[in-house]
Amino acid sequence: VDTTACNMGVEEDPKAVTAACVKVQLKDFPPERVVCIKTYSQAVTLAPLLKELFPSVLQLYLHRDPLENTTSFLHFSQAINPAWANTLSNSFCGRRFLCEVVYPAVLPVRVSFIYKSLIDEETAWAKARGHCLKERASSFVVMWASNIRVAQKLLASGRVHGLRTLHYKDLVNERRRVCERMLTFCGLPAGPEEMELALAAMEKDSQQMSTVSKASTGDEQIEYSDAEVECYDALLRGFGVPCGFNGDFRLQDGLLD
Repeated sequence: VDTTACNMGVEEDPKAVTAACVKVQLKDFPPERVVCIKTYSQAVTLAPLLKELFPSVLQLYLHRDPLENTTSFLHFSQAINPAWANTLSNSFCGRRFLCEVVYPAVLPVRVSFIYKSLIDEETAWAKARGHCLKERASSFVVMWASNIRVAQKLLASGRVHGLRTLHYKDLVNERRRVCERMLTFCGLPAGPEEMELALAAMEKDSQQMSTVSKASTGDEQIEYSDAEVECYDALLRGFGVPCGFNGDFRLQDGLLD
């Protein structure tokens, strides 16, 4: 992507940019190879475009419950941000300074790409300062709810033929069953040998030795105050998500259905 053009506000053709990004990712793989490209979760908005550009593409949307998803994002942000940024994120004024001054200056293209391009266009009300910055994880809850609402609409409309979903709990708790369905979904052999290889691969941390490895992000429990839960519940209601922050949520068309 031409980052200079992005910084200057030059309009790009979404189809051309998306096709180019995918082709760059696949340039070292032969045509017959099945390749998995993991995108940002916000990229669910691109599902129809990807299907139009590459009709044979298979799309699987992995999702979690709101609390677990938010906790994961907090662990991730704490792992990659410097200590001073994590300290600032604990106050409203600090979050405002980070989101309005620091991040746009340090990561202008990424901020524009993630927070402006890939968020549901109907979420302007939630992007207001009082919503996205009110509590420490408000922005993560907004992103989760926006992604879920987009996925719900796509699944209900049938716009993306063959789009399937998978809940993270199933991936963790029913590994063998998920592996078998995943291999079948991809049109790959699912015999005993392939299953054992797949299960062995799932035991490895693909981000090992990086700043976002399990060892770096940790898995300690994060406590949320009553005020935080009340704020997050209100955000989820605003998006029409049929569960609270502490609730369970599943999308339709699950891979294990």
